[in-house]
Amino acid sequence: MPEGLSPSEVGKEIAEHRHKAEEEDKEQGEESGTEAKGHERWLTITEAVLLAVVAILKGAMRVAEARFRPVYLAAFKAWLATHPFTNPNAPKGPSYMPQYKLSQLAQANALDAKANAYYTLGEQAGSNADGYVRTTVYLATVLFLVGISGHFNVRAARIGLISIAGVILVFSVVSLIVAPKPPV
Repeated sequence: MPEGLSPSEVGKEIAEHRHKAEEEDKEQGEESGTEAKGHERWLTITEAVLLAVVAILKGAMRVAEARFRPVYLAAFKAWLATHPFTNPNAPKGPSYMPQYKLSQLAQANALDAKANAYYTLGEQAGSNADGYVRTTVYLATVLFLVGISGHFNVRAARIGLISIAGVILVFSVVSLIVAPKPPV
């Protein structure tokens, strides 16, 4: 169960703080003046408010516990048994306890592995598509070079353009031959 103060213990703590503050006021005597007493009063009020908030939150924690799923509640109780607030070797939280086993975890892992496999296939398909686009650009370059070669009157320029186009064509054909076949 959660550790903390009950409302009656909060009241006792407030009374002790008030008593302590009054003793400190007496010790300080008249030297401190009324300004110090005002500060002490505000400190006491602040302490009381903080204690009240903590007392209310301990009740809220019980409400939260009641809403835990059974698997998590078992792990939470086991985690509390390790004294996590004082034990530095305690697990980080209930979800790190061996009692916390999700029935859907195996299914989630299988779906995750399946998603990874599809992702890998998608990456490969994208790479294949890039290769086909690149080859298409090479073939378009061949058409362009052959097309403009006829506009040159210098025979050496025409032969040079046609030679470059021929080399690019051979490279494109080899690329198409070794490329993976497209899916059916």
